[in-house]
Amino acid sequence: MADTVIDLGEVGRTASGTPPADAYRPRPGRRLARPWSAVLLVVAVLATVTAAAPLPPHPEPVHLDAGDSARTLIDGDLLFVIDQPEYGRRVGGGGQATTVAVYRLPGGDPRWRFPVPVEIESRRGLPPAGITVVGDMLLIGFYDLEGARTTAFGIGDGAVRWQADGAVLGVTTDGAVALWNPLIEADPELSGSLLVGATVHVVEAGSGRARWSMTSAGHSELAHRFEDDRLVQLVEIEPGNRVRIRDAATGLVRTAGTLAPEHQIESGHAWVVAGLLVTMTDGILSAFELAGLTPRWSVPAPPVGEMTVCASLICVNHSDGGGRALDPVDGSTRWADDGWHVSQTFGRFQLVVPRHRDGTLKNMRLVADPATGELVAPGTERWSAFAVDGDGWLAQWYDPGAAEAWVARIAADGSTPRVLLHLPEGVAACQAGPTAVVCRRADGGLGIWELPD
Repeated sequence: MADTVIDLGEVGRTASGTPPADAYRPRPGRRLARPWSAVLLVVAVLATVTAAAPLPPHPEPVHLDAGDSARTLIDGDLLFVIDQPEYGRRVGGGGQATTVAVYRLPGGDPRWRFPVPVEIESRRGLPPAGITVVGDMLLIGFYDLEGARTTAFGIGDGAVRWQADGAVLGVTTDGAVALWNPLIEADPELSGSLLVGATVHVVEAGSGRARWSMTSAGHSELAHRFEDDRLVQLVEIEPGNRVRIRDAATGLVRTAGTLAPEHQIESGHAWVVAGLLVTMTDGILSAFELAGLTPRWSVPAPPVGEMTVCASLICVNHSDGGGRALDPVDGSTRWADDGWHVSQTFGRFQLVVPRHRDGTLKNMRLVADPATGELVAPGTERWSAFAVDGDGWLAQWYDPGAAEAWVARIAADGSTPRVLLHLPEGVAACQAGPTAVVCRRADGGLGIWELPD
């Protein structure tokens, strides 16, 4: 099971100690053809939950001490905790050291724990610039006076293997690690700073030895292309519509050219998705093939805030709300929903965030079919997904006005959610591995709850 971290805020409890009666009730009028199906589903689910087996009691969790700003990552049966107890303070001003710890799941048995030396993290209080597991190493980006710098710790013993400049950008197809740092210049007119480019260092994963590096041209933008979670290409977008595409593993320039003046690239409005460079200019989305920068299509579109890949489609979130999926072949709209904000890939599905009536985003995630935009399991709209589980997922009961926290396993075939855990009031930021759920506790620290079979 791949783990996904979704911060759901506080999740409370109902007074009755049982899931609410509408726990499996679909929202009226939303992607359901017959209202009688919703009634029959509720009756069947409640009969199954109350008669077939008792609901799970409050299990006793394993408690781990951790500060409010602690960052966590689950990889298989290991839980990594990066704890910054004096958030916002440096060692020179009396701040305490960040600690890194590894625990085994589901029992929470400690593997190792140690404070991070000041020579590794000279600017205390800034959150980590990325936490990644690569092979048998834990890579954490810490900040010093020059920017981010990544330290590789051996998972087995916590020993420092290597250090290199930059935060983790991704892992290349042959296993090298790409690191990057933004280039910042002072802007007197804005009385602040301005992003003017980036540096990239690609190093060998086992030793940290430099393989190749680059510094982008002044006032350029850097985009990247991934395939199957591996970094494949880096795309430099320079002033004057100049584009340079590099192989991420070798640094070799594969394509270079200049886009036509009518496709003037606006700052912050270029994306690399589905093997295309997509730009936004004067209300027109234009796509170019990365091999040769050949124009493929242009379509009118409302202002774009974000763009990502949805399986074989391109998903767009518009600045004024709503999401849609475009066909990468011709730019045609395959589906659109004004009530969705398209989030991240979730196994073979896509997470979407529903909106309140005023347009703000709800603090929950639903699971949609990226090909159609339809919910995968209609009737589970009150369960907020947070972790992939085989062909289904784990979800928490969502009710901002309630007080009970429930975790259920939901199958992609739309069958009845199976309630697994009954959690205490106020748990937040839950994630899961193959054997356990880990949440932040309302009374401080972390709780580990073993998942039943």
